[in-house]
Amino acid sequence: MGLGVASVRADGVVTYLTAPGPLEQMLCRSPAFTHAVAQQFGELASAIGTPCAIWPGVWLTRLSPPLWHRPDQVSAAELAVCMLCGPELLVSDQFRLACDTAGVDHKALVAQIDPNALLMPHQVHQLAATIGWLSEDDGQLERRNEELAQMTAELGESYEELNLLYRFSSSGTVDQSPDTFLEHACEELCQVAGLTWMALRLINDDPRLSHLAGRLITCGPTQTDDRTLKQLIDLVWRKHHDVEATVFVNSAEVGVPGIETVANELLVVKLAIDDKPLGLLVGGDKIDGSHITTVDTKLCSSLAHTLAMFLSNMMLYEDVQAMFVGSLQALTSAIDAKDSYTHGHSGRVAALSRSLATSAGLDDALVERIYIAGLVHDIGKIGVPESVLQKPGRLTAEEFDQIKQHPEIGARILRDIRQMQDIIPAVLFHHERWDGKGYPYGLGADDIPLFGRVICLADSFDAMCSTRTYRAAMDQDQVRKEIRSCAGSHFDPDLVEPFLRMDFGPYHQLNERRFKIDHVQERGRSNVNSTS
Repeated sequence: MGLGVASVRADGVVTYLTAPGPLEQMLCRSPAFTHAVAQQFGELASAIGTPCAIWPGVWLTRLSPPLWHRPDQVSAAELAVCMLCGPELLVSDQFRLACDTAGVDHKALVAQIDPNALLMPHQVHQLAATIGWLSEDDGQLERRNEELAQMTAELGESYEELNLLYRFSSSGTVDQSPDTFLEHACEELCQVAGLTWMALRLINDDPRLSHLAGRLITCGPTQTDDRTLKQLIDLVWRKHHDVEATVFVNSAEVGVPGIETVANELLVVKLAIDDKPLGLLVGGDKIDGSHITTVDTKLCSSLAHTLAMFLSNMMLYEDVQAMFVGSLQALTSAIDAKDSYTHGHSGRVAALSRSLATSAGLDDALVERIYIAGLVHDIGKIGVPESVLQKPGRLTAEEFDQIKQHPEIGARILRDIRQMQDIIPAVLFHHERWDGKGYPYGLGADDIPLFGRVICLADSFDAMCSTRTYRAAMDQDQVRKEIRSCAGSHFDPDLVEPFLRMDFGPYHQLNERRFKIDHVQERGRSNVNSTS
């Protein structure tokens, strides 16, 4: 006879879950034993660690649920127990009666039982106590496992959230394309949250958002076109503008006609900084058909805050950049004003340089830096006497030497400004030539930094298209021919073709503006002279 496990019902029926011996089989079939178990069921339910006497020499001790993980064999209305037997059972009247009732030869049955397998009363209590301790330990282990599982799930969720936010924070730099960042954010969040689709709708009443104002960015199949989705999200915004983050389990509850055509369940999260709304993040339906959870809502709220911070930083960057460029434009206008014949020259060179950089396939960051370089390329003329800059007619060799100093003067002006270090080569080398016959150092070919080669071409084009004291402006067709003929001598041949392919419409508009200003200024000077 071994230590077997059985299930016990409230009516006293005992069913062995492990292979029973002949003694256990006979007891389980005994109506008297079943009746006795039913009477002791209440006590048995609380008998973990304590043996519950059923008959003389027969005890049942309960196993806690964690110790017996067989829900397919033990229901919630049953108890899992161990049956413990002692030698008193074999000589008890109850046992003899059970044998007679079952038609079993008492002596034959006793002969089949190993007396060493029977337990003395003190052993029964020790074994029951041991089972109780095991049950208690197993119960604690079960609780720890549940806590560990919950903690693991929470850590997994936190990891997904932190990992997603880290990736966004790492990639969300102000020099990155905002379109790329926002599109990537929607794709990542849609995938991590397991949503069918996600959309980001930005407000359209803040000019600092630039081209993003009113933009709709989507990921996943929305079951409708962007124009309709925009209208639906705008209606959601009007009805629920005070919402921070919420889930509409039934999209009909949103109160927007047609919204149920794009989602049965809707997640809505507001993007805001300092209570100023920037947009709305909307997601529809889980891919696996489950409900959108609080974890999904928390994740989307965290990302919405990150996106709002990115947009806020972008707008701040735009403000600072606009102020910076405006300051440079004011400075270059002051420089250009020293010479009435070069009025607006720096702005036109900057615009031409930006167009050339774009046409040559340079990336957006370099294009904007080249534009800045074009604005300040002649900043060194601050150190050239106005008498030389404004002298009518041709310059003497000595005066031309003074003019030739302005690239180095400009480089010295900028050398202590950390943010302008990449601009200095454009200022210093924009009068160098591809054939090495330029100034100030006579550099040639690829020894001339790229910024210098770009500004050289744009500067020369504007100079030829402008009137000087010693010559009239050249016809633009003639200028283009001159540019082509000087490829490989004066100019970088790899830049000439991209330059000639450019759209010169914006440049013509700047020129027309200059002509109008010159005309007004000339008429003003004439009026002053006539009055005098």
